[in-house]
Amino acid sequence: NELRGFLSGSARAELGGAELGSALRGLGLAFARQSGLMVTVEADADALAAVPAECGEHLLQMAREGLSNAWRHGGAKSAAVRLSRRQGQLVLEVTDDGSGFDPQASANDGHGLANLAERAAQCGGLFEVISQRGGPTTLRAVIPARLAA
Repeated sequence: NELRGFLSGSARAELGGAELGSALRGLGLAFARQSGLMVTVEADADALAAVPAECGEHLLQMAREGLSNAWRHGGAKSAAVRLSRRQGQLVLEVTDDGSGFDPQASANDGHGLANLAERAAQCGGLFEVISQRGGPTTLRAVIPARLAA
């Protein structure tokens, strides 16, 4: 299945700056075309400039997993991917208008959310799920911005 292959993604060694911005926008366009989900992507230039090279791939894969969850589990019609810089931190959010869920009750279901938390931790950051039954759902990763940016 073409969508199944898309969801698995392909890893890049390092991905940062404008390349990450292009990859996120491409992800949104391809995902929308293949799934029917309406996807918007916003990536602030100052956030892209502050992405540590070793974390760009993690951010891209977190966005991919968030869109996949919105489509496969949430029954969402639309989703938004946002990368911004706030108070020396990079914030990646994937928000959808799907059915939502109880994050506490789903803590042991599958590996997707655990993988997202692990990716954020590998970048020195934190991951959280903000959701409730009836939606919406926001997946948020907060990682340190590159100091030189």
